[in-house]
Amino acid sequence: MKIEDLKKKYEILRKKYNLPRYKDLDNEFELFYMGKIQEINNVLGFIRRRICDKIGWYAGYLQGILNPNPSSLINIQESKFLEEDKEKIIKLLRELIQITSVSVLRELEKKENLEAEFIKFSFEKWLKIKEELIFLIKKVINKWEKEERKDNKKEKYFG
Repeated sequence: MKIEDLKKKYEILRKKYNLPRYKDLDNEFELFYMGKIQEINNVLGFIRRRICDKIGWYAGYLQGILNPNPSSLINIQESKFLEEDKEKIIKLLRELIQITSVSVLRELEKKENLEAEFIKFSFEKWLKIKEELIFLIKKVINKWEKEERKDNKKEKYFG
């Protein structure tokens, strides 16, 4: 199946279920990052799984901040950077895990209308979560930059 064929099938389902535009979903969840597509029988299920791939990556990232691996200096440092944001991170993680849990249920149920419902639900929820993630990631980047400036000052000291 070509990407164009998949887009056409999705467009029919989009109109039927009032789903987000393909372009918007692809922009957020990189639906087709692979060069080619194998045979896809369940278009909405495929999109649901791609959404959850991305959601799962962010959930793993937040989990690493909340519960850093003791052998990962990066996780430990970023956990310290966001110490005051732990409650916000827990809330975001709960929301991300809710999305993945619903996806697991949809995988088991295999009903087109429920797949469509999931795509709408997760897309709307993601757009809100994304704003919070941007805030946290900018904070982490800012803290790393401050650490780098501290290191640069130490290197210049000849005392």
